[in-house]
Amino acid sequence: MQKEPQRRFRSAEEILRFLPTQAGVAKKSQTKKKNLLFPIVAAGILLILILIFVVLLKSRSAQKKQTSFAPDTTQAVSGQPREIPTDTSSLPSIAKREVIPTTKNKSLQPEPKKAESEAAVNRIIEPVKGSLWIDCLPWARVIIDSVAEMTTPLKQPVTLDSGWHRLKLKHPAYPDYETRIYIPPAKTVVFKANLDTLFGYLDCEVYPWGKIFVDGKYIDDSPLRSPLRIIPGEHVLTITNPQFPTYEKRFTANKNDTLRIRVKLNSDSGEK
Repeated sequence: MQKEPQRRFRSAEEILRFLPTQAGVAKKSQTKKKNLLFPIVAAGILLILILIFVVLLKSRSAQKKQTSFAPDTTQAVSGQPREIPTDTSSLPSIAKREVIPTTKNKSLQPEPKKAESEAAVNRIIEPVKGSLWIDCLPWARVIIDSVAEMTTPLKQPVTLDSGWHRLKLKHPAYPDYETRIYIPPAKTVVFKANLDTLFGYLDCEVYPWGKIFVDGKYIDDSPLRSPLRIIPGEHVLTITNPQFPTYEKRFTANKNDTLRIRVKLNSDSGEK
């Protein structure tokens, strides 16, 4: 309502004519706002879709890089070996190519000869052997590895497994001889032994004469015809003569060595 009377509506017809014009102005303003708002909303939605597409594209490329280049650390973390799948049903089938033997590829795949293969198997199964020939003076009973026994002279070499063996020679008049001997594969070892070298020797000269005892055992009267054979080690020499005091001396006999002792019996029974 206008305060001034001249601006007021004079009748209902003027009011009705005024209302359509105001409504048209309102509709035009609303239409303009809608026309401006629609492009802004469409542009915003398009921008959001573009951003979502870019993010999805980057995430997919990153996953592909990890699966193709990232090392598998499952075994390092768990400490257990990865199992290799044995079921090949899911694997793609590969066409098998049949190789037809020709003059070119026959030389690439030679078939082993039956005799050669059997010989190789026999060499693996059977232990490698060697042999031993023993030459002993005088004779001796031979014991190998506390099992095999024989007496020299041998008729043929003794067949043994290659490697180390323990050998013992026994004679009733000599000390036992023991040693270790190596038998090489497919070879014959010749072992020579002289049992006389197992002894030490005592050459004793007594003046005027005397009965000779070693370790309390009577040996012979002097003069001796040859040096006495003594087992290596420490011994006691005793010489007696009814006209002189008893002579006694300790000595050491060495293997394959001759010890010379000269004794002159007198009232003191001293050594010359």
